[in-house]
Amino acid sequence: MSVTSNDFEEAAEPMLKRPSQGCVAERRWKSFFGTTSQVCLIIWDKLDPEQTMPKNTETCHLLWALFFLAICPTEEIATAVCDCDEKTYRKWVNIFVTAISFLEHQVVSHPSHSSSVLRLDRKCS
Repeated sequence: MSVTSNDFEEAAEPMLKRPSQGCVAERRWKSFFGTTSQVCLIIWDKLDPEQTMPKNTETCHLLWALFFLAICPTEEIATAVCDCDEKTYRKWVNIFVTAISFLEHQVVSHPSHSSSVLRLDRKCS
């Protein structure tokens, strides 16, 4: 199955709670996920979940992990936003955060592109 950035935008709609367009949409995306839908697609392609993860992997699962990395929400808030139970949330966030961490040496960030590059060194306080 081929995934597009539109698939990520559709998967994000329930989390974002309202449709938006243009620069408002991009601002909301970055505030929720720390990156753009195009970068989500690049991460997805690099991870190749269809080959490396469970068969029921969905694009929303990557978004949950990015939401966790960008916001560091409590589990209660995250499961309310993601509309899932705690066990499911933990499972998929763990799978994707671990997989993303292995991309650290493949992904090079450049200061001029810092607004669209996923930061892998973010820590929750």
